[in-house]
This record gives sequence, C-alpha cells and structure tokens, in this order.
Amino acid sequence: MEGQVVWRPLTGASVSLAAAHVSTSSTDRFASYSTSAPRNTVHLLASQRLADAWLGSLAFHAQSAYQPLGAGVAQPAFQRADLRLARTLGGAAGNAEVALVVENAFNARYTDLSGNDIAQRRAWLSFSAKL
Repeated sequence: MEGQVVWRPLTGASVSLAAAHVSTSSTDRFASYSTSAPRNTVHLLASQRLADAWLGSLAFHAQSAYQPLGAGVAQPAFQRADLRLARTLGGAAGNAEVALVVENAFNARYTDLSGNDIAQRRAWLSFSAKL
C-alpha cells in the first residue's frame, strides 16, 4: 500500500509526503522472502521560495529494517534529513542556478547494503545553466 499527498499551504511553498507499507507473506522455504524488503518507507519534502531568487528545501527520508536477499548483513532502519538552498541567477529569465546541498544534515549513522559504508554528512555546491 502506498500514498502521496501534496499540499501548498502558502504561495511559493510546497509540502509533499509519500509513504509505503509492504506486507509480504512467504513460507521462506528457500530464502527470507518475508523480510527481504523494508516494510515501511516515508519521504517528506518541504520547499519554500524565500524571495524572488531564493529557494530552500528540506527532505526527510526514513526506512524500516530489512534483510536483503543475497546480502550477508541486515540493513538496519534509518532516518536522514537533507537540506538545499538555491539561488536563481540571470534575472527574470532565471537561466542559471547555484545551490548548496547538505545530505544527511544531522549526521545520522547508517550503512548501505554492504554494511561497510557508514553514511556521513556531505555537502556540495552545484551550478547549472540553461544554454
């Protein structure tokens, strides 16, 4: 079961919530099929235009624990928040953008499927232009 709701509470603002719940039923005769996918996943994206040329956003991701097929390590549950602040350049045409992105803003500790790569906060600056 899954669903999505989009709400625009103010001019220039948007909130999007998406969630999914997976229920599996298996005898698990040959593998752990019943636990091979996360049961619950939630994504929230909130964005707000902060003046004519600025846009800020916050994304929140959460996933329940699961045991991927073929992986020797269970994937623990995790939560992560990402932040983005962007500035449109080029006047009214808005043909360029510079943005600062901070992934895993609160430095949550979680691993990828291999169990060896521990997530850390990352930040980068991006530039895009329409030619």
